[in-house]
Amino acid sequence: MKEFFLMLFFSKLIVLTPTSVDLTNQWLEIIPQAPLRAITSGAGIYIDVSEVIYRDTNDEKLEKLFPPGSIVVKLIDKKGYEFIMLNGRAYATSENRIELVLLSKSPIPTDRKFVKVLIKSKKRIEKVKVIWQNSSL
Repeated sequence: MKEFFLMLFFSKLIVLTPTSVDLTNQWLEIIPQAPLRAITSGAGIYIDVSEVIYRDTNDEKLEKLFPPGSIVVKLIDKKGYEFIMLNGRAYATSENRIELVLLSKSPIPTDRKFVKVLIKSKKRIEKVKVIWQNSSL
């Protein structure tokens, strides 16, 4: 019940790259304006690929374009602790957006503030936006 009220009153999306960026096999460093904090362990990073692919793309096509594990994100706190996330077979789609959902093997810690985001892709992906969502069920 506590998580529900946290999400209801404090849930937010933060676009970490207001302008589109290119992901490559080199680490892209993003320093958020304010530290990122998860209010629930389901928080995460989303990669908006709407400018890259057509809206009618299905999950099978997305998996071929972005194979699981081909995108890596590191959330880093001020003590250097790294929390690693990978893309998998999770997507968020709507009428005008397609986002890759990055997942981790363990829940995102809610007791840390992340001051840096590092991201890279095995395959070059142009014109994406990186988004932080501080909660999810």
